[in-house]
Amino acid sequence: RTYLGALEFVREHADAARSQEALEAEWKRSRAALFAEPPEAAAASLTRVRPAAVRAMAEAAVPAVQVSYDASLEYGRATAAESGLYYLGEAFAQRRMVELYRSLREPEERPEPMFRALGAELEALQGEMLAVYRPPVSIDRHGEFIGASAALKEARELDAAAMPRGALLRYLQATLRLQPLLASPPVFDAVATPAKLRAFEERLAAANVDHSIGRLFLEVAGSDLQDSSATATHSVAAAIADVVLPRYLSALEPARPRAAPPAPEVTVTLVRWPYT
Repeated sequence: RTYLGALEFVREHADAARSQEALEAEWKRSRAALFAEPPEAAAASLTRVRPAAVRAMAEAAVPAVQVSYDASLEYGRATAAESGLYYLGEAFAQRRMVELYRSLREPEERPEPMFRALGAELEALQGEMLAVYRPPVSIDRHGEFIGASAALKEARELDAAAMPRGALLRYLQATLRLQPLLASPPVFDAVATPAKLRAFEERLAAANVDHSIGRLFLEVAGSDLQDSSATATHSVAAAIADVVLPRYLSALEPARPRAAPPAPEVTVTLVRWPYT
């Protein structure tokens, strides 16, 4: 939906793609429409969105508006005006997604879990990624690393912005994307994996808590298990059963004490594109 919205915007504003000056003029005109309310107000307006999984998606969409807007002009300067216009359109599409999520309020009598900051979990996941980011896999599967790293980056930003549902969703998605890159990824077992998933489903269903974020990953695993093609490995279902759902439940428990980080010896500044 976001990609289609961005492409629609490019078609509707074709004149702005003719030159850098035209792009910059459209970029300046767009600010007032995109940011009629600050991100803090947009996030606060999501308090009635239910269930938790939908609010998590909405929280993740809020900062994407600003990120796409900021990136559009510089990307257009670095490449072509039309490419910058695409990211400007993506900013508008993300804003429409926030508005759509804001309208979704399914009755939910069960209370939400106790969401919390995920600093320790995000640091640990970053360490896992860095440990495996070595040639040849870092070269051969660089695109997959970008996807996992992008989800982790979003999780960090959402965690820092006090949007814990979105942070949890992106943390779990980053965890899932990392698994096939490991030297020993989770392996599907025709008996054990479905049994684990059934146990998690029973546990989440029995709790008097809105576990829709966890159930979202159960549905992803179920979809993977329905793939009956000859090439199906069901590695996604295995990763969700063995790693993702245990980490989901762990993230809802009280935070464990964190050891003091070592004093920094070197400062490294990385310049990179948003969500890469």
